[in-house]
Amino acid sequence: MQGNGLSKAGLLGSILALFTAACCVLPLALMLVGLGGSWVAVLGSIAAAGYYVGAASTALIALAWFVAIRSHAKPGVYGKLAAGTVIMLVAWLVLMNEGLINNYLIGLM
Repeated sequence: MQGNGLSKAGLLGSILALFTAACCVLPLALMLVGLGGSWVAVLGSIAAAGYYVGAASTALIALAWFVAIRSHAKPGVYGKLAAGTVIMLVAWLVLMNEGLINNYLIGLM
């Protein structure tokens, strides 16, 4: 049961990390479709925590994998962990390529 709780926490952490990673790209994407405004600036303050949230989520996913493998968890746990791992990889790709993504979106404007 402990592995299942950790896998859910890891999946939630991965989704949070993806949102945090996208907070710098998201305002440009929203402006591109015409949804600008001063409220978009609030998303920029979340960007400072992107690497911390990503690191914490990565550690949580790694711990969940360790516990799941060690305790021979049910197959559903492995599915959640796999989904969390994929989301985490996407979050890190966005975090590490934020400048390139922003430049691309600016070029579309």
